[in-house]
Amino acid sequence: MTPAEIFAKHGLHNAADLARAAETAGLSYSIAAALAEKESGGRNIYGHDAGGVLSTKTGPVTLGGIVYPRGGDIPVTYENFTQHFLPAVLGGAVSNGVGPLQITYPGYFTQRPSYPWWDPYMSAVVGYTDFVTYLKGGQDVAAIEAAGSRYNSGSYTKAARTYGADLATLVAKWDTWLKAPTPEGPMTDQQYTKAMSTLGNVTPNTRKKALAVLRHCQETLGRAPGVLWGFGSSSEHVSGRAIDFMVTQHGMGVDTEMGNVIAEFVLAHGLDWGLGWVIWRQRIYPASGTYLENPKGGWRTMEDRGSTTQNHMDHPHVYFATDTYNNGASVVPDQENAVTPQQHEQLMGELRGISQKLTYLHDLFTPGEEKVKDVGQTFWQLRSIEELVTALRDQSTGAASEDDAAHELEHDAFQDEIRVLQEGLAALQVSFNDLLARRAATTTTQEN
Repeated sequence: MTPAEIFAKHGLHNAADLARAAETAGLSYSIAAALAEKESGGRNIYGHDAGGVLSTKTGPVTLGGIVYPRGGDIPVTYENFTQHFLPAVLGGAVSNGVGPLQITYPGYFTQRPSYPWWDPYMSAVVGYTDFVTYLKGGQDVAAIEAAGSRYNSGSYTKAARTYGADLATLVAKWDTWLKAPTPEGPMTDQQYTKAMSTLGNVTPNTRKKALAVLRHCQETLGRAPGVLWGFGSSSEHVSGRAIDFMVTQHGMGVDTEMGNVIAEFVLAHGLDWGLGWVIWRQRIYPASGTYLENPKGGWRTMEDRGSTTQNHMDHPHVYFATDTYNNGASVVPDQENAVTPQQHEQLMGELRGISQKLTYLHDLFTPGEEKVKDVGQTFWQLRSIEELVTALRDQSTGAASEDDAAHELEHDAFQDEIRVLQEGLAALQVSFNDLLARRAATTTTQEN
């Protein structure tokens, strides 16, 4: 069993996200599981801190037309975080715990308002990274107790020491579970079902593709991934057509052979499955555009994102551009499928639309004439535009044609437009941060 499977077996919610976050932060699985159990049971919820803006500790809370009873759990979502929690905290309201690791310090939210705190994986990465810092390189009981106490309260008071001692006890329990021997052998039907259950709300055809990959791995290698991360609130996962095939085996390292088999199998079925791209070991296929547009595009090395998981060293990431599913292996056509001049003009039209959105947002940020009412929504607009620009840049890479000089000139002009938009986005981010700082200063002045 993988660490994520063991997490789930023993009752932790968001098990796959927590295991990935522990790997990203460099925290042992046993400490990661114990901390999540202690804080929230792994649930992506708001804490019950006294006075917290979305705390039900003292009474019911009405949110989005739903009444949460006193003592009830409010799930963390993009909508309630950006529309209610973040604006309130930025305005000086009392913070409360957010996510599986119960991130509470208000400075995090004021200093990093653009961070996706509503995402359980991203939120857990911050909590686990902090804990690694508090450990100061130690792994013994004393180090865990001290780190736990500081994580809980920032001090070493009597109450904090109790928290640390409880945490150390939980670590020992999880250490036993995680080190228990795991039987080897072919996956049973039950194990297939369990692995598939980690996909979440992906499309039915995406689920079929995932099962085909699992069976191929089993037939080829005698083993298969035990955890598949499917539907989520970030990146391509929100589409329901993306899968992360986790190939970290039994906490003993990355099964590179299995990752290679998965990548090769998916690419062989690319046309039949509507493949967008595969990302594996800090490389992306195809080098530009989507597989459907450029099936012979080859691999391109990606930038270093700073961690094993973010560089996709421990899992192939597969995104399907369409929900197509046909049996049988695809045959890569001979043509290169470069973007046509007609498609190029369509891309230019999309660029012009983005330019208009950027102009609109610049007007919102004008000092002394600020028109931003919903900070969270404005951040999301920025993120959406950034994603559009990135997507258009990638789509346009193959637009130049060696036998069409005019088309190549158009391609160069497109790339120039992309660079202008990227510069505009960078300026907007600076303006957005200035806006937040001005509002924080105004709030402080009013309080004084």
